[in-house]
Amino acid sequence: MRRTGSCSYFFVKLSTWLFTVLLVFQSNPAFADSSEDFQLWLVPTVTAPITDDRSFSFYFESQVRGGDDGSHVERLLVRPALVYNYTKSLSFSLGYGWTPTYLDNQYNRTFSDEHRLWQQLTYSHAVEEFQIIHRLREEQRFIEGLPQVSNRFRYLLRASKPLGDSGFGATVYNELFVNLHSIEPGPDAGFDRDRVFVGSYLIDGVVRYELGYLGEYARRFRSGEGRLINALALAASVNF
Repeated sequence: MRRTGSCSYFFVKLSTWLFTVLLVFQSNPAFADSSEDFQLWLVPTVTAPITDDRSFSFYFESQVRGGDDGSHVERLLVRPALVYNYTKSLSFSLGYGWTPTYLDNQYNRTFSDEHRLWQQLTYSHAVEEFQIIHRLREEQRFIEGLPQVSNRFRYLLRASKPLGDSGFGATVYNELFVNLHSIEPGPDAGFDRDRVFVGSYLIDGVVRYELGYLGEYARRFRSGEGRLINALALAASVNF
């Protein structure tokens, strides 16, 4: 017998936790002096096997983030990676990222370069009809103007639930970013940012579309101020 009550309780608890984070973003007095921006995030990704047994695959991600109320490109992300699928539930990734920014803290047009190396562990499992994903990522950030490499850790917890057999479903996730050490005049050790997403998805063949609200609170190390982002995020993931 399926324990629909327990899985519904799980989803409600996770959703409540994520919405609590959103309320903290919006109402905490500590964020009162933070700048705020509405953005548009477009996130296409492609995953394709490179061996017959699908144990190795190639991953490619690109992102365009429109800042200053979506009027200008703020950041571009290009992230290829080699993925080793140890099992259907556990995978390891080695990747590179080019992540330049095009707007400064006052949303003036400028250019700041950044390159990254990153390592990732992804584990997925089911809780009744919910698909749960844990993603742990370590990044080595080569940021223009800093004397040494900045190391950052990220943890993402995602829950997705299909809505019948239509291909539609609901998704929520939270991702925490932590700097592992301080660099002058760069990131300080400790909290870097927290990101929340609440939305829906549609699976159409090999493509998964995802649309929803993304909220992020971050500390901007070049200015020392906080920034709250409210974004409309659209992702299209092709999985061959």
